[in-house]
Amino acid sequence: MDDSKKVLVAMIGAPSDGYKETKYLLEGEKVASTFSFYAISKKYRPHKIYLIGTRDSIWTKIPEDLKYEEVLIDYGVTEKEHWAIFNTLTRLNLDDQRVIFDLTYGFRTLPLICLLSIIYYKAIHPKMKIDKILYGMYDARDKENITSVVDLVDFFKIVDWLYAAKIFAEFGLGSALSEQIKDIHNEQLTPLADGINNLSTTLQMIYLNLLRDNADKVNRQLSRISASDEAFLSPLRLIEPEISRLIGIIRRQGKDWEYQLSMAEWYFQNHQYAHTIITLRETVITFIGESLDAPLSTREDRKKAEELIYPKIRTETQRQSKEIKRIFSRTKIPSLLNEITDIRNRVGHALVVIPDNASVSDANLIKGLIKKSKEIFSDVNTKSAMESLKKYVIDNSIVNTKVPTTDDLEAKYNS
Repeated sequence: MDDSKKVLVAMIGAPSDGYKETKYLLEGEKVASTFSFYAISKKYRPHKIYLIGTRDSIWTKIPEDLKYEEVLIDYGVTEKEHWAIFNTLTRLNLDDQRVIFDLTYGFRTLPLICLLSIIYYKAIHPKMKIDKILYGMYDARDKENITSVVDLVDFFKIVDWLYAAKIFAEFGLGSALSEQIKDIHNEQLTPLADGINNLSTTLQMIYLNLLRDNADKVNRQLSRISASDEAFLSPLRLIEPEISRLIGIIRRQGKDWEYQLSMAEWYFQNHQYAHTIITLRETVITFIGESLDAPLSTREDRKKAEELIYPKIRTETQRQSKEIKRIFSRTKIPSLLNEITDIRNRVGHALVVIPDNASVSDANLIKGLIKKSKEIFSDVNTKSAMESLKKYVIDNSIVNTKVPTTDDLEAKYNS
């Protein structure tokens, strides 16, 4: 540890009969002292010490050779005083420091407020390193008057684990969770950490065709961990249900358009509106292609399916164009795609002049379009029309229904 950046934050109370001398046990070393923070300072030698206490704390009993900065606080009887203590703690100069917290002394409310200030610092000052969170267990000292000092810093990391699990389960952001897993420093967890990171990236890139495979890989790694009783996996087992919840959503089975629609809904529920509208538009194209048993593996395939709706860009004869348009008129698919495309274009072209209230109104429109898509795709008239369209495009060789092989796709990609 770099001593020039090492800070000790400790508390001092006002016991009626003072603190008693004991031998504090710190990582195998015994340090005799009346004060836990004095023993801790001798062991770890911080360059700065903040002592937090009230005006009645036993300041005069502190050894003269201990150099510290006095931080006065109220007793913390009222909510106003609680906030005053919190604000005092969060104004300490701890940024870019390696901090040791000693929670041994003070009213029981004070260590709680101190812990909350630690959470605040971790969020606002990411360069601060919480090195130790210590507690001297004087009441549990042994017959030789040896008091163990326990370090709760690893247990406190549960806060980080819960945050990482929450943003992964709700938003699909896995970098924080991946880093937490890597910090365990166990090689058997590397595939899980990498898998979560890959899955997260795939979600953010909207590469839906890769999602289920990536989710399957993560699920297999989770299964292996669930079968282990290793102590170092305790934080991971704690949040495993949250990870599995998202994995379960991603691993849904069904037709590709059904899967895309469910993912569009997931994106919307988690306030990722740009991802929602992009996915929803592709859902419509996929629904058309799958209804016709047409291949959709390449960009050209998807373009052909889309061109069936837009007469201006179709290449069929005028007679074919009119017949396809007539069949589509039995559905609401063209108007649905137009509405979705309008919003997608506003989202995709950042420099377009957009009304001030468009963001809120478009988000509400997207919600309605998800509902409308479900209704249209399940409507009997839509199903009947798509059967008719399928027969027509096959009879007139408008859409190639031959599904390309892997060799076909590789040849196309390499050309």
